[in-house]
Amino acid sequence: MRFIVKPKDVRLLAIVVLSVLAVLSVVFCVLTMATDVFLPEQEFASLILYEGPKPIATSEAVGMEVDGHPLFVYETAVNNTHKWKNDYKPSLSKAPVASFDFEGAPVTMKITVSDPGEEGLGDVVVRPLARGVKPQVEGNVITFQISEPDIYTVEYGGNAMTAMHIFANAIDHDAPTESTENVRYIGPGAWDIETMLLEDDMEVYISGGAVVRGTMLGSKVSNVKISGHGFIDGSHHDSWLLMNNTAYVPLNLSDSRNVSVSGIAMLDPNAWCVNIYNCDDVTLDGVKIITARPNGDGITIQSSRNINVLHSFVRSWDDSLVVKNYASEKGTDSTNITFDGCQVWTDLAQSMEVGYETNKGGKVKPVIQDVTFQNITVLHNFHKPVMSIHNADDCAVSGIRYRNIVVEDASMGKGDGDQNAQLIDMTIAQSSWSSTTKRGTIDDVSFDGVYVLDGDDTIDFIEGNFCPINIDGFDGEHLCSNITVNDLFLKGEAVTDANVLDNPSTTIGKNTDNIHFTNTGTLPEELAGLTAAAD
Repeated sequence: MRFIVKPKDVRLLAIVVLSVLAVLSVVFCVLTMATDVFLPEQEFASLILYEGPKPIATSEAVGMEVDGHPLFVYETAVNNTHKWKNDYKPSLSKAPVASFDFEGAPVTMKITVSDPGEEGLGDVVVRPLARGVKPQVEGNVITFQISEPDIYTVEYGGNAMTAMHIFANAIDHDAPTESTENVRYIGPGAWDIETMLLEDDMEVYISGGAVVRGTMLGSKVSNVKISGHGFIDGSHHDSWLLMNNTAYVPLNLSDSRNVSVSGIAMLDPNAWCVNIYNCDDVTLDGVKIITARPNGDGITIQSSRNINVLHSFVRSWDDSLVVKNYASEKGTDSTNITFDGCQVWTDLAQSMEVGYETNKGGKVKPVIQDVTFQNITVLHNFHKPVMSIHNADDCAVSGIRYRNIVVEDASMGKGDGDQNAQLIDMTIAQSSWSSTTKRGTIDDVSFDGVYVLDGDDTIDFIEGNFCPINIDGFDGEHLCSNITVNDLFLKGEAVTDANVLDNPSTTIGKNTDNIHFTNTGTLPEELAGLTAAAD
């Protein structure tokens, strides 16, 4: 059930009183024109809250309120092991998740932790840090205020394993309330749909308070819109890697064009979460993803063009944001792809990856070009590289841009990721993922503003370690070339050619050309404060 919490009536009462005074005399009319002096206007948020579906139990680990109103708290699987298991059955934990809509004014969040432990809640952090949220802690209660819709992650005890996720959505004023000829409306409640086949000119709306056990499949469709603030849940399926099982991808688009997806959340799929294959003109905006099982890639874009992923959240147990080439047909290269304004938490594998499969379909003269990762916040990166290009085939990879990347916690190398614990990794090599015998190239790659705020002991200038960087091609003809890293800061320290090239954590191989680290020496003021806080 959806219910709306309207603004309190104090403001309305003030307006009525002032209107009466205006009728009584001209003097009072003048006074009412200056109400900011005599009666300051109070602002209150508009809230839309949703009851949880009856078959789903609310979390017993925490309780949450917004402006004094209780929220239904879901629980979803997360994977804190950072280690691959060959039986495809890793040990899973639970993370609380809450979702609501608001606008108009800041709201106050109250979180009550059922079992704070013997040491209490300890240090509490609300991410992303750039939001500047300062929590107050009293006993087992965390209180803080948020001023705008976003995805917020709360951790206590200085431990990411205690994380809880809050999806604070903007109110959707154009949301449908019933199905029509072209609109498939899914209201609050628990629904078993299995597979929804998308059609041309179709709109699917998954309301807040809805939990859908099923998938959406679009093949050769156009002009499709998927939106809402509900959940797609895959927890009822075993891992697709187990014998005789199937990969149930929550959103699977192929050979399609002009598709928009906004607002929805996807929890605990048994395989990849979003797969975009050989598509044109697709936009994902405000999508939320939490995956926990093997091959739990977040958003995978293959052989597609003009793709935009905006303001989304991915917590993955495999590559979070990834671009590949899988198709063999002419005109199916991956080009003009942008990830902008996203938050990423990577428990296994890479946060921002191009590769390894750069020509899985054996296409003639394959290309991956004009891929941009910008305004990305990496909340945690626990396993393999934060930013990586792995060209395992014969593709020409070029025009890859990383801009304004904030890494709040660079803790690569956990679990079994110790051999690939880099901040930046670019390689051209034969690998188990290769489909071609020939090799390709990596050219024209730029990093402009990479800010590592904190991490484990892999970040320490004094001890001679700092976020390892590895760049190398295959041979004299297959190079990593024309690569510039500008304004890389590690815990406030500027990185340049002078202090990076002879660092023991940095490998610039012989099959490279024109690699440079430059720095203006100017750390953005808002990040300087965050770096100090992290220290």
